[in-house]
Amino acid sequence: EIPYDVGIIYDNQIGLLVIPFYGTFKEIFTAKDPSNVEGYKDCILNFLKSPRIPDSVFKKVYEADKNRFLEIINNVLEQAYEFDNLMQEFKNEYLLRKRFSSTTVLYASKAFNELMGFVEKDEQKTQETGKIGRNDLCPCGSGKKYKKCCLK
Repeated sequence: EIPYDVGIIYDNQIGLLVIPFYGTFKEIFTAKDPSNVEGYKDCILNFLKSPRIPDSVFKKVYEADKNRFLEIINNVLEQAYEFDNLMQEFKNEYLLRKRFSSTTVLYASKAFNELMGFVEKDEQKTQETGKIGRNDLCPCGSGKKYKKCCLK
């Protein structure tokens, strides 16, 4: 039985991310020989080309060992990229406009929280009084506190 490889990552700008094969992706850059990681080239190419994987996932792995990261990526792509150029070419959508992950939007929605029974007492009180407190979740659904979002 092969376990399913998934990473759950929180990004301050776009929220909660569920990234399939994140463990494998990280392992490529920590292994002595990345070619020993099954499907390492396909994994890297899929991560780069996928519109669902933001630049922040690459930044986390890149920050751990910048030189090794670029060496492996450049070897797979058979080109010489600097990190910023790599992100411009493959992750431009996320660089142009930050968007919340679908997971964050789902968990921040009132309908989902009510359905799952996650509505907290403070939120119930807000719904009853109609007032939004600074530390309540923003009603726009961003998942941020009101004081850090629409109150600004």
